[in-house]
Amino acid sequence: MRRRGRLLVGLLLVGCGRVRFYRPGATYREFMQEYVICENATGQNVIGLEPNAMLAGQILAQGRTNRCMEAAGWSVGRGNGGFRP
Repeated sequence: MRRRGRLLVGLLLVGCGRVRFYRPGATYREFMQEYVICENATGQNVIGLEPNAMLAGQILAQGRTNRCMEAAGWSVGRGNGGFRP
C-alpha cells in the first residue's frame, strides 16, 4: 500500500507542472481552438471513478493532450512564455 501511495505522489508531482505550448507566430485563439480539439480527443471520462483512479486518469489524459498538440505543430515545455489553458 505504501508503494502505491509513493507512486501516486510521484505521478502527481510529474503531472502538476505548468505545461506551456509554443508555436512561433501563433495567437492565443489558435492555441485554444487546437487545445480544445485535442482535449476532447483524449476521451476524459472520470464519472464514477474513485479519487486515485480519477487523478491517474487525468494525468494520462494530459499526456495524450500534449502528444496531440505536438502532432499539431506545437512545442510542449515548462517555463516562461508560450500559452497555457
